[in-house]
Amino acid sequence: MELKQLFIFSEKPKSVEIEIKYDVVNNFVYGVKNQSKLVSQYLIDEDNLGGFEEDCSYLPITYFGDYRKGYDVRLFTKDELISDVLKHYERLLAIISKKKTKCLLVAMRIKNKSVL
Repeated sequence: MELKQLFIFSEKPKSVEIEIKYDVVNNFVYGVKNQSKLVSQYLIDEDNLGGFEEDCSYLPITYFGDYRKGYDVRLFTKDELISDVLKHYERLLAIISKKKTKCLLVAMRIKNKSVL
């Protein structure tokens, strides 16, 4: 297992991801990317709503190495984001351990049949 961190730093970073490489299974990838979203002209023109100077807004959206649908993490605190990464990594470890357990049991059954 190899841990690779890919951080892309610029004035407007497009994505940040953590990748843990495995030899047997797909790599664990947890990333956050900037996704643009068009803002209605009504919101830009509205004086009571501040903060919309451009016609698009950027949202931090997660993405995963197994192509599951990501979600908005804009309101996550630093600790919540770390917890989310660990939750997804623990999910991968649980899946890997189940597959290894199944393979081990199958191998033991084959070995026991050949001994009998």
